[in-house]
Amino acid sequence: MNDSRSSDGWDPAPTRRRVVPRGAGYVIEQQGTVVVRVDPTELPSRFAVQSKLAELAGTCLLRGGADGILLVATDGTELARSEPLAGLGRETGLRCLLLEDGRVFRGIARAGRSGGWELVGWEVPGAYLVARPDESNGWALDETPAGRGLESIDRLAVLLAAEVLDLDAEMTRETR
Repeated sequence: MNDSRSSDGWDPAPTRRRVVPRGAGYVIEQQGTVVVRVDPTELPSRFAVQSKLAELAGTCLLRGGADGILLVATDGTELARSEPLAGLGRETGLRCLLLEDGRVFRGIARAGRSGGWELVGWEVPGAYLVARPDESNGWALDETPAGRGLESIDRLAVLLAAEVLDLDAEMTRETR
């Protein structure tokens, strides 16, 4: 049997996601299957998050312009947020991602679209998630071994995907 899982059942292989823009929203796919769908609602700046993943069930994204993006539960509880670093403009490509438990991460744009994005923290060296443009108009969102062990990785993936697509759209507009 050629199984990459260790004897304790943990699979060390990182998860590969694909982020695909769909109109004003986007989907996140894993192994060709849509696992998260983010669609605009009738309310401005509000996006419904549909997912079979337990930690994303019944959530929505709220876009606050320069203030960032919130991921909230149906009862209004804030689960995570993404915002610019204090004192820096959005164009720097630096974002701060915060979880409801107080953990803080940084989203870093690396040298424009071709350089991609990394989600880093302070607990381990290196990135938890790495976003790179793929062959179509989407992005590959790769979970690293460090990200594999991180709780709330799906919440962070949804926020990072939104940030990546927003900055990508801004860069595309500027180059036209």
